Amino acid sequence: MVNSLKENLQNKRYLIVLEEMWNNKHNEWDDMLKTLLPIGAHGSKVIVTTPSNEVTLKTRSFSFVAMELSKVKKLRTFISTTPEFIDNTYAMQIFMNFSHIRVLDLSCNAITELPPSIAKLKHLRYLNLSNSRLSKLPNSITTLYHLQSLILKNCFELKDLPRGMKKLINLRHLIICKSQANAWIPPMPREVSSFRSLEELSLIGMPNLLEWSDHMSSPSSASSSFPSSFPRLERLEIKACHKLTIMPNRFPFLKVLKLEHCNGEPVSSLVDSNLTSLTSVDIAFCKELVFLPRGLLRGNNMLQSLEVSNCEMFQGFNPDQELDEEGQSRLLPNNSLDSLSLFNCPALVSWPDLRGFNSLWVLGINVCKRQKSIPNGIEHLPKLVILGIGGFSEELESSPFPAFNNEEGTLQRHYFPSLRTLYIYGWSKLKCLPDQIQYLTSLQYLLIYNFDSLEALPEWLGNLASLRYLSIWKCENLKYMPSAEQMQRLTSLQQLEIHFCPLLVDRCIEGGEEYSKISHIPNQEPFLAMGNPTLR
Repeated sequence: MVNSLKENLQNKRYLIVLEEMWNNKHNEWDDMLKTLLPIGAHGSKVIVTTPSNEVTLKTRSFSFVAMELSKVKKLRTFISTTPEFIDNTYAMQIFMNFSHIRVLDLSCNAITELPPSIAKLKHLRYLNLSNSRLSKLPNSITTLYHLQSLILKNCFELKDLPRGMKKLINLRHLIICKSQANAWIPPMPREVSSFRSLEELSLIGMPNLLEWSDHMSSPSSASSSFPSSFPRLERLEIKACHKLTIMPNRFPFLKVLKLEHCNGEPVSSLVDSNLTSLTSVDIAFCKELVFLPRGLLRGNNMLQSLEVSNCEMFQGFNPDQELDEEGQSRLLPNNSLDSLSLFNCPALVSWPDLRGFNSLWVLGINVCKRQKSIPNGIEHLPKLVILGIGGFSEELESSPFPAFNNEEGTLQRHYFPSLRTLYIYGWSKLKCLPDQIQYLTSLQYLLIYNFDSLEALPEWLGNLASLRYLSIWKCENLKYMPSAEQMQRLTSLQQLEIHFCPLLVDRCIEGGEEYSKISHIPNQEPFLAMGNPTLR
Protein backbone atom coordinates (compact mmCIF):
# COMPACT_ATOMS: atom_id res chain seq x y z
CA MET A 1 0.00 0.00 0.00
CA VAL A 2 2.80 2.41 0.89
CA ASN A 3 4.49 1.86 -2.47
CA SER A 4 1.20 2.49 -4.29
CA LEU A 5 0.67 5.71 -2.36
CA LYS A 6 4.22 6.78 -3.06
CA GLU A 7 3.71 6.28 -6.79
CA ASN A 8 0.41 8.17 -6.94
CA LEU A 9 1.26 11.04 -4.59
CA GLN A 10 4.72 11.91 -5.86
CA ASN A 11 5.12 15.72 -5.93
CA LYS A 12 1.42 16.24 -5.13
CA ARG A 13 -0.05 18.08 -2.14
CA TYR A 14 -2.08 15.61 -0.13
CA LEU A 15 -3.99 15.03 3.11
CA ILE A 16 -4.07 11.45 4.42
CA VAL A 17 -6.34 10.55 7.36
CA LEU A 18 -5.58 7.26 9.14
CA GLU A 19 -8.51 6.41 11.41
CA GLU A 20 -8.67 4.05 14.41
CA MET A 21 -4.99 3.11 14.29
CA TRP A 22 -3.84 0.45 16.78
CA ASN A 23 -0.41 -0.48 15.46
CA ASN A 24 2.17 0.63 18.05
CA LYS A 25 5.29 -0.75 16.36
CA HIS A 26 7.68 2.20 16.26
CA ASN A 27 9.75 0.93 13.32
CA GLU A 28 6.68 0.48 11.09
CA TRP A 29 5.47 4.02 11.83
CA ASP A 30 8.93 5.39 11.05
CA ASP A 31 9.13 3.49 7.76
CA MET A 32 5.71 4.68 6.63
CA LEU A 33 6.16 8.34 7.56
CA LYS A 34 9.69 8.52 6.19
CA THR A 35 8.35 7.13 2.91
CA LEU A 36 5.25 9.32 2.60
CA LEU A 37 6.22 12.71 3.99
CA PRO A 38 9.22 13.52 1.70
CA ILE A 39 7.39 12.72 -1.55
CA GLY A 40 4.55 15.25 -1.27
CA ALA A 41 4.46 18.89 -2.21
CA HIS A 42 4.79 21.57 0.47
CA GLY A 43 1.81 21.51 2.85
CA SER A 44 1.13 17.76 2.70
CA LYS A 45 -0.26 16.30 5.94
CA VAL A 46 -0.89 12.94 7.58
CA ILE A 47 -3.54 12.93 10.35
CA VAL A 48 -3.82 9.95 12.70
CA THR A 49 -6.78 9.20 14.98
CA THR A 50 -6.44 6.52 17.63
CA PRO A 51 -7.89 5.38 20.95
CA SER A 52 -4.46 4.02 21.90
CA ASN A 53 -2.09 6.00 24.13
CA GLU A 54 0.86 4.04 22.75
CA VAL A 55 0.05 5.07 19.18
CA THR A 56 -0.30 8.66 20.33
CA LEU A 57 3.28 8.57 21.58
CA LYS A 58 4.46 7.72 18.07
CA THR A 59 2.80 10.77 16.50
CA ARG A 60 3.53 14.51 16.55
CA SER A 61 -0.04 15.87 16.63
CA PHE A 62 -2.36 15.20 19.50
CA SER A 63 -6.02 15.65 20.41
CA PHE A 64 -6.57 15.39 24.15
CA VAL A 65 -6.68 11.92 25.74
CA ALA A 66 -6.32 11.11 29.42
CA MET A 67 -2.65 10.21 29.76
CA GLU A 68 0.59 11.39 31.28
CA LEU A 69 1.58 14.46 29.30
CA SER A 70 5.24 14.27 30.22
CA LYS A 71 5.61 11.34 27.81
CA VAL A 72 4.66 13.39 24.75
CA LYS A 73 7.73 15.57 24.29
CA LYS A 74 7.57 16.44 20.59
CA LEU A 75 3.89 17.31 20.36
CA ARG A 76 3.16 20.01 17.75
CA THR A 77 -0.63 20.43 18.04
CA PHE A 78 -2.88 20.24 21.10
CA ILE A 79 -6.65 20.73 20.71
CA SER A 80 -8.72 20.02 23.79
CA THR A 81 -11.82 17.94 23.08
CA THR A 82 -12.67 17.50 26.80
CA PRO A 83 -12.16 21.04 28.10
CA GLU A 84 -13.66 20.40 31.51
CA PHE A 85 -10.43 18.57 32.46
CA ILE A 86 -8.19 21.51 31.57
CA ASP A 87 -7.59 23.44 34.78
CA ASN A 88 -4.68 25.43 36.18
CA THR A 89 -2.74 22.31 37.17
CA TYR A 90 -3.19 20.64 33.82
CA ALA A 91 -2.20 23.84 32.01
CA MET A 92 1.02 23.92 34.01
CA GLN A 93 1.88 20.43 32.76
CA ILE A 94 1.27 21.52 29.17
CA PHE A 95 3.54 24.53 29.44
CA MET A 96 6.29 22.56 31.18
CA ASN A 97 6.32 19.62 28.75
CA PHE A 98 5.28 20.81 25.29
CA SER A 99 8.30 22.84 24.32
CA HIS A 100 7.80 21.99 20.61
CA ILE A 101 4.11 22.94 20.47
CA ARG A 102 2.98 25.09 17.51
CA VAL A 103 -0.82 25.05 17.89
CA LEU A 104 -2.48 25.24 21.30
CA ASP A 105 -6.28 25.41 21.67
CA LEU A 106 -7.42 25.70 25.28
CA SER A 107 -10.84 27.17 24.57
CA CYS A 108 -13.83 26.44 26.84
CA ASN A 109 -11.58 25.44 29.74
CA ALA A 110 -11.58 25.86 33.52
CA ILE A 111 -8.32 27.82 33.61
CA THR A 112 -8.42 30.97 35.76
CA GLU A 113 -4.77 31.93 35.53
CA LEU A 114 -1.99 31.31 33.05
CA PRO A 115 1.37 30.55 34.67
CA PRO A 116 4.49 32.50 33.64
CA SER A 117 5.87 29.21 32.29
CA ILE A 118 3.88 29.80 29.08
CA ALA A 119 7.03 31.63 28.03
CA LYS A 120 8.64 28.20 27.53
CA LEU A 121 6.52 27.63 24.41
CA LYS A 122 8.99 29.42 22.18
CA HIS A 123 7.71 27.82 18.97
CA LEU A 124 4.02 28.61 19.56
CA ARG A 125 2.22 30.05 16.51
CA TYR A 126 -1.47 29.77 17.45
CA LEU A 127 -3.04 30.27 20.90
CA ASN A 128 -6.80 30.10 21.51
CA LEU A 129 -8.00 30.96 25.03
CA SER A 130 -11.64 31.64 24.16
CA ASN A 131 -14.47 31.06 26.64
CA SER A 132 -12.13 30.94 29.61
CA ARG A 133 -12.31 32.58 33.05
CA LEU A 134 -9.03 34.43 32.73
CA SER A 135 -8.97 37.93 34.22
CA LYS A 136 -5.53 38.80 32.89
CA LEU A 137 -2.70 37.45 30.79
CA PRO A 138 0.82 37.09 32.22
CA ASN A 139 3.44 39.50 30.95
CA SER A 140 5.52 36.47 29.94
CA ILE A 141 3.11 35.88 27.05
CA THR A 142 4.73 38.85 25.30
CA THR A 143 7.95 36.82 24.89
CA LEU A 144 6.27 34.41 22.46
CA TYR A 145 7.95 36.09 19.52
CA HIS A 146 6.74 33.52 16.96
CA LEU A 147 3.07 33.84 17.95
CA GLN A 148 0.92 34.62 14.89
CA SER A 149 -2.67 34.17 16.17
CA LEU A 150 -4.12 35.09 19.56
CA ILE A 151 -7.85 34.37 20.00
CA LEU A 152 -9.68 35.72 23.07
CA LYS A 153 -13.41 35.26 22.40
CA ASN A 154 -15.96 35.49 25.22
CA CYS A 155 -13.38 36.04 27.94
CA PHE A 156 -15.88 37.95 30.04
CA GLU A 157 -13.58 38.40 33.03
CA LEU A 158 -10.59 39.64 31.05
CA LYS A 159 -9.91 43.17 32.25
CA ASP A 160 -6.60 44.12 30.72
CA LEU A 161 -3.91 43.14 28.26
CA PRO A 162 -0.18 42.96 28.96
CA ARG A 163 1.67 46.23 28.44
CA GLY A 164 4.33 44.50 26.39
CA MET A 165 2.04 43.44 23.55
CA LYS A 166 4.24 45.44 21.18
CA LYS A 167 6.88 42.70 21.54
CA LEU A 168 4.72 40.26 19.57
CA ILE A 169 6.29 41.35 16.33
CA ASN A 170 4.98 38.38 14.30
CA LEU A 171 1.36 38.60 15.48
CA ARG A 172 -0.99 38.44 12.47
CA HIS A 173 -4.42 37.74 13.95
CA LEU A 174 -5.69 39.30 17.19
CA ILE A 175 -9.35 38.71 18.10
CA ILE A 176 -10.79 40.07 21.36
CA CYS A 177 -14.50 39.44 21.80
CA LYS A 178 -16.84 40.30 24.70
CA SER A 179 -14.29 41.16 27.37
CA GLN A 180 -14.12 43.89 29.97
CA ALA A 181 -10.79 45.11 28.65
CA ASN A 182 -10.49 48.83 29.27
CA ALA A 183 -6.92 49.47 28.27
CA TRP A 184 -5.09 49.08 25.04
CA ILE A 185 -1.57 49.11 23.74
CA PRO A 186 0.41 51.90 25.44
CA PRO A 187 1.92 54.79 23.46
CA MET A 188 4.89 53.67 21.40
CA PRO A 189 8.08 55.49 20.37
CA ARG A 190 8.15 56.50 16.72
CA GLU A 191 10.99 54.16 15.81
CA VAL A 192 8.99 51.09 16.91
CA SER A 193 6.48 49.57 14.49
CA SER A 194 4.86 47.37 17.11
CA PHE A 195 2.44 45.39 14.97
CA ARG A 196 4.12 45.33 11.63
CA SER A 197 2.92 41.76 10.98
CA LEU A 198 -0.69 42.09 12.20
CA GLU A 199 -3.15 41.25 9.41
CA GLU A 200 -6.44 40.83 11.32
CA LEU A 201 -7.76 42.67 14.37
CA SER A 202 -11.19 42.20 15.97
CA LEU A 203 -12.41 44.18 18.97
CA ILE A 204 -15.89 42.98 19.94
CA GLY A 205 -17.98 43.67 23.01
CA MET A 206 -15.54 45.89 24.93
CA PRO A 207 -17.84 48.44 26.59
CA ASN A 208 -15.10 50.10 28.66
CA LEU A 209 -12.62 50.66 25.86
CA LEU A 210 -12.24 54.45 25.56
CA GLU A 211 -9.11 55.01 23.54
CA TRP A 212 -7.01 53.08 21.11
CA SER A 213 -3.92 55.22 20.95
CA ASP A 214 -1.24 55.11 18.30
CA HIS A 215 1.57 57.61 18.45
CA MET A 216 2.99 56.35 15.19
CA SER A 217 0.28 58.20 13.24
CA SER A 218 -0.98 61.72 13.34
CA PRO A 219 -4.48 61.73 14.89
CA SER A 220 -5.66 64.36 12.46
CA SER A 221 -3.90 63.48 9.25
CA ALA A 222 -3.75 60.56 6.88
CA SER A 223 -0.47 61.79 5.43
CA SER A 224 1.97 59.04 4.50
CA SER A 225 4.69 61.03 6.32
CA PHE A 226 3.28 59.55 9.54
CA PRO A 227 4.08 55.83 9.64
CA SER A 228 1.38 53.44 10.77
CA SER A 229 1.84 51.01 13.63
CA PHE A 230 -0.22 48.53 11.59
CA PRO A 231 1.43 48.58 8.16
CA ARG A 232 0.10 45.13 7.14
CA LEU A 233 -3.37 45.16 8.72
CA GLU A 234 -5.91 43.92 6.14
CA ARG A 235 -9.01 43.19 8.22
CA LEU A 236 -10.41 45.38 11.03
CA GLU A 237 -13.62 44.55 12.91
CA ILE A 238 -14.98 46.70 15.75
CA LYS A 239 -18.33 45.82 17.33
CA ALA A 240 -20.12 46.97 20.48
CA CYS A 241 -17.33 49.32 21.57
CA HIS A 242 -19.72 52.20 22.31
CA LYS A 243 -17.26 54.43 24.17
CA LEU A 244 -14.38 54.13 21.74
CA THR A 245 -13.88 57.59 20.22
CA ILE A 246 -10.13 57.80 19.64
CA MET A 247 -8.44 55.34 17.32
CA PRO A 248 -5.81 55.27 14.57
CA ASN A 249 -7.22 56.13 11.17
CA ARG A 250 -4.53 55.14 8.71
CA PHE A 251 -3.95 51.54 7.73
CA PRO A 252 -2.15 51.51 4.37
CA PHE A 253 -3.22 47.97 3.41
CA LEU A 254 -6.66 47.79 5.06
CA LYS A 255 -9.09 45.84 2.86
CA VAL A 256 -12.01 44.72 5.03
CA LEU A 257 -13.67 47.09 7.52
CA LYS A 258 -16.62 46.05 9.73
CA LEU A 259 -18.11 48.47 12.26
CA GLU A 260 -21.22 47.71 14.31
CA HIS A 261 -22.77 49.37 17.36
CA CYS A 262 -19.91 51.85 17.50
CA ASN A 263 -19.60 55.57 18.09
CA GLY A 264 -20.12 57.00 14.61
CA GLU A 265 -17.92 60.06 15.01
CA PRO A 266 -14.58 58.50 13.96
CA VAL A 267 -16.13 56.25 11.30
CA SER A 268 -16.12 58.74 8.41
CA SER A 269 -12.53 59.74 9.09
CA LEU A 270 -11.47 56.10 9.26
CA VAL A 271 -13.07 55.39 5.88
CA ASP A 272 -11.79 58.61 4.29
CA SER A 273 -8.21 57.84 5.32
CA ASN A 274 -8.20 54.42 3.66
CA LEU A 275 -10.03 55.01 0.37
CA THR A 276 -7.24 53.66 -1.79
CA SER A 277 -7.09 50.22 -0.15
CA LEU A 278 -10.59 49.25 1.10
CA THR A 279 -12.36 46.45 -0.77
CA SER A 280 -15.24 45.79 1.67
CA VAL A 281 -17.04 48.15 4.09
CA ASP A 282 -19.89 47.05 6.37
CA ILE A 283 -21.30 49.65 8.80
CA ALA A 284 -24.31 48.94 11.04
CA PHE A 285 -25.99 50.58 14.03
CA CYS A 286 -23.58 53.52 14.17
CA LYS A 287 -25.97 56.23 15.41
CA GLU A 288 -23.73 59.26 15.03
CA LEU A 289 -22.66 58.50 11.46
CA VAL A 290 -23.95 61.33 9.23
CA PHE A 291 -21.90 61.21 6.03
CA LEU A 292 -19.46 59.00 4.20
CA PRO A 293 -17.01 60.40 1.64
CA ARG A 294 -18.33 60.18 -1.91
CA GLY A 295 -14.84 59.28 -3.01
CA LEU A 296 -15.59 55.86 -1.57
CA LEU A 297 -17.84 55.28 -4.60
CA ARG A 298 -16.52 57.54 -7.33
CA GLY A 299 -13.08 57.18 -8.85
CA ASN A 300 -12.33 54.27 -6.51
CA ASN A 301 -11.46 51.05 -8.32
CA MET A 302 -10.71 49.01 -5.19
CA LEU A 303 -14.02 48.83 -3.31
CA GLN A 304 -16.10 45.74 -4.11
CA SER A 305 -18.79 45.76 -1.41
CA LEU A 306 -20.45 48.53 0.63
CA GLU A 307 -23.29 48.06 3.12
CA VAL A 308 -24.72 50.67 5.49
CA SER A 309 -27.62 49.55 7.66
CA ASN A 310 -29.61 50.76 10.65
CA CYS A 311 -27.73 54.06 10.92
CA GLU A 312 -30.49 56.44 11.96
CA MET A 313 -28.60 59.71 11.31
CA PHE A 314 -26.91 58.72 8.05
CA GLN A 315 -27.82 61.24 5.32
CA GLY A 316 -25.68 60.05 2.43
CA PHE A 317 -22.38 60.84 0.78
CA ASN A 318 -20.48 64.09 0.94
CA PRO A 319 -20.33 65.96 -2.41
CA ASP A 320 -17.47 65.22 -4.75
CA GLN A 321 -14.46 67.42 -4.34
CA GLU A 322 -13.66 67.33 -8.05
CA LEU A 323 -15.92 69.44 -10.28
CA ASP A 324 -16.00 69.93 -14.01
CA GLU A 325 -15.59 73.30 -15.76
CA GLU A 326 -19.25 74.19 -15.15
CA GLY A 327 -19.00 73.45 -11.44
CA GLN A 328 -20.91 70.16 -11.67
CA SER A 329 -19.80 66.96 -9.96
CA ARG A 330 -17.78 64.76 -12.26
CA LEU A 331 -19.25 61.32 -13.00
CA LEU A 332 -16.16 59.20 -12.57
CA PRO A 333 -16.63 55.52 -13.53
CA ASN A 334 -16.48 52.69 -11.02
CA ASN A 335 -15.45 49.31 -12.35
CA SER A 336 -14.92 47.44 -9.10
CA LEU A 337 -18.05 47.76 -6.91
CA ASP A 338 -20.26 44.67 -7.25
CA SER A 339 -22.53 45.00 -4.17
CA LEU A 340 -24.13 48.12 -2.68
CA SER A 341 -26.80 48.15 0.03
CA LEU A 342 -28.42 50.87 2.15
CA PHE A 343 -30.96 49.44 4.57
CA ASN A 344 -33.10 51.17 7.21
CA CYS A 345 -31.39 54.55 7.10
CA PRO A 346 -34.37 56.85 7.86
CA ALA A 347 -32.40 60.10 7.47
CA LEU A 348 -31.06 59.25 4.00
CA VAL A 349 -32.01 62.08 1.63
CA SER A 350 -29.68 61.80 -1.34
CA TRP A 351 -28.04 59.24 -3.55
CA PRO A 352 -25.00 59.49 -5.78
CA ASP A 353 -25.49 59.00 -9.50
CA LEU A 354 -24.82 55.32 -10.25
CA ARG A 355 -24.25 55.68 -13.97
CA GLY A 356 -20.92 54.13 -14.84
CA PHE A 357 -21.03 51.45 -12.14
CA ASN A 358 -20.33 48.78 -14.70
CA SER A 359 -19.61 45.90 -12.31
CA LEU A 360 -22.52 46.36 -9.91
CA TRP A 361 -24.63 43.19 -9.72
CA VAL A 362 -26.33 43.52 -6.29
CA LEU A 363 -28.13 46.75 -5.31
CA GLY A 364 -30.38 47.30 -2.29
CA ILE A 365 -32.22 50.53 -1.41
CA ASN A 366 -34.62 49.48 1.33
CA VAL A 367 -36.62 51.05 4.16
CA CYS A 368 -35.19 54.56 3.84
CA LYS A 369 -38.26 56.52 4.90
CA ARG A 370 -37.20 59.96 3.65
CA GLN A 371 -36.32 58.80 0.17
CA LYS A 372 -38.54 60.03 -2.65
CA SER A 373 -36.35 59.04 -5.58
CA ILE A 374 -33.82 56.45 -6.60
CA PRO A 375 -30.34 56.79 -8.12
CA ASN A 376 -30.13 57.84 -11.74
CA GLY A 377 -29.24 55.25 -14.32
CA ILE A 378 -29.78 52.02 -12.41
CA GLU A 379 -31.99 50.67 -15.21
CA HIS A 380 -28.99 50.72 -17.55
CA LEU A 381 -26.45 49.00 -15.28
CA PRO A 382 -25.12 46.23 -17.52
CA LYS A 383 -24.42 43.59 -14.84
CA LEU A 384 -27.15 44.26 -12.28
CA VAL A 385 -28.62 40.85 -11.38
CA ILE A 386 -30.25 41.40 -7.96
CA LEU A 387 -32.25 44.51 -7.01
CA GLY A 388 -34.03 45.25 -3.74
CA ILE A 389 -35.98 48.52 -3.76
CA GLY A 390 -38.75 50.25 -1.83
CA GLY A 391 -39.94 51.18 1.64
CA PHE A 392 -39.66 54.89 0.79
CA SER A 393 -41.43 58.04 1.99
CA GLU A 394 -45.04 57.54 3.10
CA GLU A 395 -45.88 60.74 1.22
CA LEU A 396 -45.41 59.01 -2.13
CA GLU A 397 -48.53 57.67 -3.81
CA SER A 398 -46.63 56.00 -6.64
CA SER A 399 -43.35 54.17 -6.83
CA PRO A 400 -40.30 56.01 -8.26
CA PHE A 401 -39.35 52.85 -10.15
CA PRO A 402 -37.27 53.79 -13.24
CA ALA A 403 -39.35 54.79 -16.25
CA PHE A 404 -39.45 52.56 -19.31
CA ASN A 405 -39.10 54.31 -22.66
CA ASN A 406 -39.87 52.13 -25.66
CA GLU A 407 -41.00 54.65 -28.25
CA GLU A 408 -38.97 53.08 -31.01
CA GLY A 409 -39.54 49.50 -29.90
CA THR A 410 -35.81 48.83 -29.58
CA LEU A 411 -34.99 49.80 -25.99
CA GLN A 412 -36.41 46.88 -24.00
CA ARG A 413 -33.15 44.95 -24.20
CA HIS A 414 -31.38 47.89 -22.50
CA TYR A 415 -33.86 48.14 -19.61
CA PHE A 416 -32.34 46.21 -16.68
CA PRO A 417 -30.62 43.93 -19.20
CA SER A 418 -29.25 41.42 -16.67
CA LEU A 419 -31.82 41.59 -13.86
CA ARG A 420 -32.92 38.17 -12.60
CA THR A 421 -34.07 38.83 -9.00
CA LEU A 422 -36.30 41.66 -7.75
CA TYR A 423 -37.37 42.40 -4.16
CA ILE A 424 -40.01 45.14 -4.30
CA TYR A 425 -41.19 46.74 -1.03
CA GLY A 426 -44.26 48.89 -0.68
CA TRP A 427 -45.75 51.35 1.81
CA SER A 428 -49.22 52.28 2.94
CA LYS A 429 -50.27 54.61 0.05
CA LEU A 430 -49.19 52.34 -2.78
CA LYS A 431 -52.24 50.65 -4.31
CA CYS A 432 -50.53 48.89 -7.19
CA LEU A 433 -47.23 47.43 -8.29
CA PRO A 434 -45.03 49.54 -10.59
CA ASP A 435 -46.19 48.86 -14.17
CA GLN A 436 -42.57 48.92 -15.35
CA ILE A 437 -42.01 45.47 -13.82
CA GLN A 438 -43.90 43.91 -16.74
CA TYR A 439 -40.98 44.73 -19.03
CA LEU A 440 -38.54 42.64 -16.98
CA THR A 441 -39.06 39.62 -19.18
CA SER A 442 -35.85 37.91 -17.99
CA LEU A 443 -36.89 38.09 -14.32
CA GLN A 444 -36.75 34.73 -12.53
CA TYR A 445 -37.34 35.57 -8.86
CA LEU A 446 -39.90 38.11 -7.61
CA LEU A 447 -40.66 38.96 -3.98
CA ILE A 448 -43.53 41.38 -3.23
CA TYR A 449 -43.51 42.76 0.31
CA ASN A 450 -45.70 45.07 2.41
CA PHE A 451 -48.26 46.35 -0.13
CA ASP A 452 -51.12 46.77 2.36
CA SER A 453 -53.35 48.71 -0.06
CA LEU A 454 -52.93 46.23 -2.89
CA GLU A 455 -56.10 44.19 -3.56
CA ALA A 456 -55.27 42.41 -6.82
CA LEU A 457 -52.11 41.37 -8.63
CA PRO A 458 -51.96 42.92 -12.14
CA GLU A 459 -52.83 41.02 -15.29
CA TRP A 460 -49.50 41.92 -16.85
CA LEU A 461 -47.82 39.52 -14.41
CA GLY A 462 -48.37 36.92 -17.12
CA ASN A 463 -45.76 38.72 -19.26
CA LEU A 464 -42.96 37.49 -16.99
CA ALA A 465 -42.35 34.36 -19.03
CA SER A 466 -39.05 33.52 -17.28
CA LEU A 467 -40.42 33.79 -13.72
CA ARG A 468 -39.59 30.70 -11.66
CA TYR A 469 -40.29 31.82 -8.09
CA LEU A 470 -43.00 34.16 -6.77
CA SER A 471 -43.17 35.11 -3.09
CA ILE A 472 -45.79 37.43 -1.55
CA TRP A 473 -45.41 38.82 1.98
CA LYS A 474 -47.50 41.02 4.27
CA CYS A 475 -50.10 42.23 1.78
CA GLU A 476 -52.99 42.22 4.22
CA ASN A 477 -55.74 43.32 1.80
CA LEU A 478 -54.64 41.32 -1.20
CA LYS A 479 -57.44 39.04 -2.46
CA TYR A 480 -56.91 38.25 -6.12
CA MET A 481 -54.30 36.58 -8.26
CA PRO A 482 -54.17 37.44 -11.98
CA SER A 483 -56.70 35.63 -14.14
CA ALA A 484 -56.30 31.91 -14.80
CA GLU A 485 -55.32 32.71 -18.40
CA GLN A 486 -52.45 34.96 -17.29
CA MET A 487 -51.28 32.52 -14.63
CA GLN A 488 -51.14 29.78 -17.27
CA ARG A 489 -48.75 31.96 -19.27
CA LEU A 490 -46.20 31.67 -16.43
CA THR A 491 -44.92 28.40 -17.85
CA SER A 492 -41.60 28.59 -15.96
CA LEU A 493 -43.14 29.21 -12.53
CA GLN A 494 -42.10 26.40 -10.16
CA GLN A 495 -42.83 27.81 -6.72
CA LEU A 496 -45.42 30.11 -5.14
CA GLU A 497 -45.24 31.29 -1.52
CA ILE A 498 -47.79 33.45 0.29
CA HIS A 499 -46.97 34.70 3.81
CA PHE A 500 -49.00 36.93 6.14
CA CYS A 501 -51.66 37.62 3.51
CA PRO A 502 -54.71 36.26 5.36
CA LEU A 503 -57.36 37.12 2.72
CA LEU A 504 -55.38 35.68 -0.16
CA VAL A 505 -54.38 32.58 1.80
CA ASP A 506 -58.03 31.76 2.50
CA ARG A 507 -58.84 32.07 -1.21
CA CYS A 508 -55.82 30.08 -2.42
CA ILE A 509 -56.09 26.99 -0.26
CA GLU A 510 -57.60 23.92 -1.94
CA GLY A 511 -61.29 24.61 -2.50
CA GLY A 512 -60.81 28.38 -2.33
CA GLU A 513 -61.93 30.80 -5.04
CA GLU A 514 -58.40 31.40 -6.33
CA TYR A 515 -57.14 27.82 -6.07
CA SER A 516 -57.89 26.95 -9.68
CA LYS A 517 -55.55 29.71 -10.80
CA ILE A 518 -52.55 28.25 -8.99
CA SER A 519 -53.30 24.50 -8.92
CA HIS A 520 -50.93 23.82 -11.82
CA ILE A 521 -47.88 25.27 -9.99
CA PRO A 522 -45.64 22.39 -8.78
CA ASN A 523 -44.79 23.87 -5.37
CA GLN A 524 -47.43 25.93 -3.57
CA GLU A 525 -47.10 27.22 -0.04
CA PRO A 526 -50.13 29.49 0.59
CA PHE A 527 -49.87 29.56 4.37
CA LEU A 528 -49.47 31.93 7.29
CA ALA A 529 -45.78 31.83 8.13
CA MET A 530 -43.79 33.18 11.02
CA GLY A 531 -40.89 35.53 10.39
CA ASN A 532 -39.96 37.96 7.65
CA PRO A 533 -38.15 37.60 4.36
CA THR A 534 -34.55 38.64 4.06
CA LEU A 535 -34.73 42.37 3.36
CA ARG A 536 -31.03 43.03 2.96
